[in-house]
Amino acid sequence: MDGAQIRIDVGGTFYASTCVLLAEFWGISLDQLHNWHPSLDITSRQCMPEAEFRHDNGYYYYYYYYYYYYYYYYYYYYYYYYYYYYYYYYYYYYYYYYYVLWRPSGSNPTGYSKLL
Repeated sequence: MDGAQIRIDVGGTFYASTCVLLAEFWGISLDQLHNWHPSLDITSRQCMPEAEFRHDNGYYYYYYYYYYYYYYYYYYYYYYYYYYYYYYYYYYYYYYYYYVLWRPSGSNPTGYSKLL
């Protein structure tokens, strides 16, 4: 997804800025959005991605979905996703301390972020 697709005028809506709308749509906090894209001024009412802004939230949604169902369908989803998404390798006990999210492209060359 690039910035040209998500430059939305939120004037006349209850959203404080485009960044608030994007964070709510993607199911993340403004702090997470700012961590991934430090160039965004999330405190400004004029916060809007530039045209060259790049964001890939597909991995985030996959992992959030997996984490949400962790307690109920742990074995089914773990083995299913482990088989198809082998680069998410982790130990069971890690879940008690943090979980790993894929960062949007370009913001972190390692691709991982620890949330305590």
